[in-house]
Amino acid sequence: MGLTRKVMSLSTLGAVDFRSDKERTAAYTKATKKQTKKQTKLMKQQAKLAKRLAGRLGKTKTPGLAAGGVFCRSSGAR
Repeated sequence: MGLTRKVMSLSTLGAVDFRSDKERTAAYTKATKKQTKKQTKLMKQQAKLAKRLAGRLGKTKTPGLAAGGVFCRSSGAR
C-alpha cells in the first residue's frame, strides 16, 4: 500500500512518486490484460462473422460472387 510513500508524495508536492514501481507495474499489467481480453473478444466476433459470410457466399450460384465479386483477367492484356 505504501502509506509512507503517499504521505511523502503529498508533503513534497510530487517530488516523490505517488506510486511505487510494484504498484505501477501491477496497474500496467492489469490494463494490458484487460485490453488483451477485449481484443480477443473482438477477434472472435470477427472470425464468427467471417465464417458466416463465407457460408453465405459459398451458397451463391454465381462463381464470381464466391470469389469476392470481382472478375479480372489473369493475362496482362489491357
